[in-house]
Amino acid sequence: MVLIKFVGCLIVKELSLLKRNFDYFVFFINEISLIKYIIYLTNKNKNPFKSLEFINFLKTNHKKWSAFSSLNINKKRKQKILIENFINHPFYSINNVLVGKYLEIIKNKECIGFLRKGDLRGEFLLKSFGIKNFYYYNYGGILIRIKYLIKALNKIKKISSIKDFNNLKIDKLDIGLLTYDTFLRYSRFATTDKFNFRLINYFAEALYANDYISKIVSNNNISELVQSEKQFIPLNIFFQKFLTFKNNKVYARVGTDKLSVRIYSNFDQRHENKARFSKKILNYIYKNKKKTAIKIINNYFKFQFNNKLFGNAWATLVNDKKNLSVWTKKNWQINKSDKKKLKSYKRMSLSKQDLCKRLNWNYKNKIVTIFLPHMIDGNYQHGRKNLYKDNYSWSINTLKQVAKIKNVNWIIREHPQESRYNTISNFDETLDKIIDLNSNVIRCPNYLNPKSLIDITDVALTSHGTAGLEYQSFGKAVVVAENSLYVHFGFKKVPINVSKYLKILKNIHLIKKPGIESILKAKIILFVNYKLSKIDCDFITNNKPQFESRMYYKDHKTFWIEMTKKNYRFDYRKDPFFYFFKKQILFQNRHTINFKKYRIKEKRFNDLSERS
Repeated sequence: MVLIKFVGCLIVKELSLLKRNFDYFVFFINEISLIKYIIYLTNKNKNPFKSLEFINFLKTNHKKWSAFSSLNINKKRKQKILIENFINHPFYSINNVLVGKYLEIIKNKECIGFLRKGDLRGEFLLKSFGIKNFYYYNYGGILIRIKYLIKALNKIKKISSIKDFNNLKIDKLDIGLLTYDTFLRYSRFATTDKFNFRLINYFAEALYANDYISKIVSNNNISELVQSEKQFIPLNIFFQKFLTFKNNKVYARVGTDKLSVRIYSNFDQRHENKARFSKKILNYIYKNKKKTAIKIINNYFKFQFNNKLFGNAWATLVNDKKNLSVWTKKNWQINKSDKKKLKSYKRMSLSKQDLCKRLNWNYKNKIVTIFLPHMIDGNYQHGRKNLYKDNYSWSINTLKQVAKIKNVNWIIREHPQESRYNTISNFDETLDKIIDLNSNVIRCPNYLNPKSLIDITDVALTSHGTAGLEYQSFGKAVVVAENSLYVHFGFKKVPINVSKYLKILKNIHLIKKPGIESILKAKIILFVNYKLSKIDCDFITNNKPQFESRMYYKDHKTFWIEMTKKNYRFDYRKDPFFYFFKKQILFQNRHTINFKKYRIKEKRFNDLSERS
């Protein structure tokens, strides 16, 4: 049996590597000049890329940072800053390296690049910022993969269930949970009870990644890591492992064109969301800037509603007229199909009375809207779950209870981005059966104006999503089933086990609206998240919608042209983000805060190590 698993895992892994190598070959043919690459093999400074726009940016950027280096850098630097660049997207790369370079200037430490082996674009991009030394992550050759596959199989044979596997810890790391999370995301299976070949392969790489990052950090005076993505192998292993070393810090960038940085300073914070703000800063704003915060966040939602943006996950960051014009403009920031969709997407406004009349619902019964999570993405972004093992299991078990509760009406709202994941599950079939058998359950119509959904909803039910935060800020009753980025400030405690959760569902018609203090605290969190912690950055080109991350060739071309234009005028000494990031380092605050814009006293919040 073990031999069959070993052979099966090895075949599956090698086939996946063949596909990855083929994808890399396609990238190579499209992006790399063969003649230049041959020269590059003997002269590592020779840029082998075809794109003149990318090459021009690199030249301009190298000249700029060379000039800055002569002003600031003391060459005697023993301590290192590791800059991770594993996500193949220009915004991710540039924002990470910018945070790293600012740290280098502020703390007088040397930046080192951390790349996947073969990432030529990442290597040349980081070199243009003056980074000379690199670590290259590579899971393989085949003998290494066989070694760690054997290790994984030996550990798994002692584990009887996925539940036990998810509880597995190695060197303090939640390695079982991190592996299962990765399996869900990349296999596209919403749940599993079996140790299939892919899950075992992910576990083997997790073991390798743990050993790899340990050797790097323990022997090379690396005390700080810049890494924005902390989900999925190997990044989740790097993130947790780095925090096991005493006095180490991880700097996780939040945002694209408007930036903030979350600093993680101890291992106990490993499961906290980047946008989970400390009680200290939230209480400070509540006590000292409440009126300002409420006015600003009310105007934010007014703008969203007036322009029919609310409810579009990719438009979360579109909150003023300038950004709206950029978002809707026909250029590199939005493709034609999305623009067409934007124009043709008609929203219908309905009152609760209209809806009940159409569906023959009892108007006196409360309407509960269930906001479903991503099934395969972000399962454990807030840590281990209290109720069910994954998002799918929570969704299915909640639906089973819904079918039994007849004294309320139910609207099932799928996550706006779920369709692009192509999740493999029987969820739709299960939901359709429940709807067919229960007249008080419907899917939320895609054409319904989100503002109408707010007005119609009496109670919002979510596993951990931001709908809970938003709906409480609108004065709606809310049930949050699991830990989230906001439940520590003005929200009812989440249920600690399934029996308590089921009791809440049975009595959901009795849940009262939040009091004024809870409503205001929800708005404070929104203000700090969307406004106070977002800083303009002079280095980055104009706003991009949050989920428009897939860039085509022409998009890359225009992107590098725009970045080069920005680069000519850029001076980090005048950059607002550098100014407030430097204040954050000085005060040792958890998040970067825009003190000036809202006339907030520059202060130390003493929240770096707070567990909220």
